[in-house]
Order: sequence, then C-alpha cells, then structure tokens
Amino acid sequence: MNCRYVQSRLSAYLDMELTGHEHQLIRSHIENCIECSTEFERLRRTKHLLRQLPVVQSSQGPEAVLVRLRAQRATVSQNAVIRVGWRSARWWQMAAGAAAIGVFLWWNSTVAETPSDVTFASSTPKPLLFRSSSEPSLFRMRSPLPSEMLNPVPFNQPVFSTPILPTNYYPAHNSVPSFEGLYHTFYFQSR
Repeated sequence: MNCRYVQSRLSAYLDMELTGHEHQLIRSHIENCIECSTEFERLRRTKHLLRQLPVVQSSQGPEAVLVRLRAQRATVSQNAVIRVGWRSARWWQMAAGAAAIGVFLWWNSTVAETPSDVTFASSTPKPLLFRSSSEPSLFRMRSPLPSEMLNPVPFNQPVFSTPILPTNYYPAHNSVPSFEGLYHTFYFQSR
C-alpha cells in the first residue's frame, strides 16, 4: 500500500468505517510506516479533542429561527414595493431616455429638407471668380451661396467610370498565381 492511499483513509479507519480486510491492511501499513503513523496520531488526537468540546445549544429553537426569517423576508418585499413608486431612479431613467428620443425625432423632422427646399445646380454654373474693379489684375473668390454649398459641383448627367484591368496577366506559375508575377506584370506595363 502507498502512503497517499492510507492517509486518505485514516479518518475512515478511526471511525471503523472500513471493511475487515482493508482495516487490517491499513493497520499493518501504519505499524511499518513512520510518516503514516505520525499522521494517524495527529488525526486521532484532533478527533479526541473535538469530542471533548461542549455541545452548543442554540438559545432559540428551529421554529423561532423560521419566524425571524419570514419576518425579514416580509420587510424586504415591502421595501421592494416602495421603490417602484414615483421617486424610483429607474422611472426617471426611462423618462430621460424617452425625452431624448423625442428630442431626436423632433430635431430630425425640423432639420430634414422637403423636396421643395432642395435646389439643383443649373446648367450654367455661376462664376466663382470675379474681377474687382479696384484691382484689375487680381481675382478674388466669391463666397458660395447656400444652395451651392449643398451641391458644390454642377452637373447635368451622371458620370460613369469603368475600372481598368490588365489584359495580359501571366502568373509566374501556371497552376498557382503569385503576387510576384502580378507585381512584375504591373511594374513593366506601366513603364
């Protein structure tokens, strides 16, 4: 038998909870092993001292403890009911959130432009530069109108663009395209 197994069974050995065969094996190990015998003596003395302690009797019976617990539970539930009233912090948080959402919706409805307010750029753009009469050689920038700020680039038709793709891409290896081949293809085509 090893010491770890014996030391894990010492309490059961002292309380006579082991089978007869296991009890004899542990007794023979304790007689031959100094470490396990000292641990056995420590455990035996500890259990003996615990048995000599006086038994503590509660001043109240179990019924009194149950009555006290029920009274505490009732006061806790009454406090919970009081917190749900008008002065609850949670109520004020919800009201503040609703007010913030209302302000946000009101702000968006007043700031959003209606289709009649939107002005489109005309076919003939207004000149942004003008010649000053006092300084004939210098040009000054004219400050843009508010309608020009909304749409600064005048155009009549949409502009479409097509991406430019390489037409003759040859990878370094036939099976797996590599970044090196792609780099050389673009580098040498651009020169």
